[in-house]
Amino acid sequence: MTTKKKVLIAAALAVVISSTVGYSVVARNRGVVTVQTGRVVRQDLTQSVSANGEIRPKKYVNVSSNMMGRIVRLPVKEGDRVRDGDLLVQLESIQSAADVNAAEATLDAAQTEIEGMSASIRSAEAAVTSAKAEITRSDADLARAMQNFERMDKMNKEGLIAKDAYDRAKADYDISAAQLNAAKARLAQAEAQLAQVQSQRSSTSLRIAQQRAAVTRARDQFSKTTIRSTLEGIITYLPVNEGEIAIVGVQNQPGTVLMTIADMSVITAELKVDETDIVNVKIGQEAKIKVDALGERELIGHVSE
Repeated sequence: MTTKKKVLIAAALAVVISSTVGYSVVARNRGVVTVQTGRVVRQDLTQSVSANGEIRPKKYVNVSSNMMGRIVRLPVKEGDRVRDGDLLVQLESIQSAADVNAAEATLDAAQTEIEGMSASIRSAEAAVTSAKAEITRSDADLARAMQNFERMDKMNKEGLIAKDAYDRAKADYDISAAQLNAAKARLAQAEAQLAQVQSQRSSTSLRIAQQRAAVTRARDQFSKTTIRSTLEGIITYLPVNEGEIAIVGVQNQPGTVLMTIADMSVITAELKVDETDIVNVKIGQEAKIKVDALGERELIGHVSE
């Protein structure tokens, strides 16, 4: 028998023996439960809850316009950091500026008109005072003319004076009475003019109040053509360009979102936790956040809401 055959026979016998031993070991351990042992120590049990969600800034604002207009200036771009009060958008303001000028001109005209009415009121008051003084004088003249006429009438009845003297006294009395009536008419006219001018001034004062409100409204509309930042943050979304029209939102139809400004100082992760796991989540617990863009890096936070 050659050496090669001896080697092959020995290898075959080794395979048969190992297979027999392996089978016997497996047959003997069939149904046996494998346990893991270790040293008994005191330690905390940790339970974790996993969920997916989105990373959002805690504070952000969607900037939109309160009036319709064409964007004529857009000095910012996406990714820029802005501060409170920085210019964001400038809308076309030709019509708004014209409305302000027209409202201010109308207000100035009304104020000039009421100043003229004040002068008219002073003139009417002086006319009333003059008419009252004239009535007083005419009343005195009438009393004197009446006294003289009564004396002449008595002397005429006794035949002590000539007829023409009696006629002159009667004429003086009639003239004085007519002058008194005329003075009273002028007083009534002056008082009516004074009341009319005062009524006109009251109406003009109301119109001035309306014009002031119109000026305030026009200035407010003009101010809305300039949009400034209301917080410090980063522009994270900017879908508009210069030349586009900003649309104002109405009921059931949102307006144009010009940009989004986010305060990146505090970041939140909004996660959708299963209802069976949410009972294990408490406010203040530590949270480990993984963001796809950061690879395996973990961000440490806490449950705030």
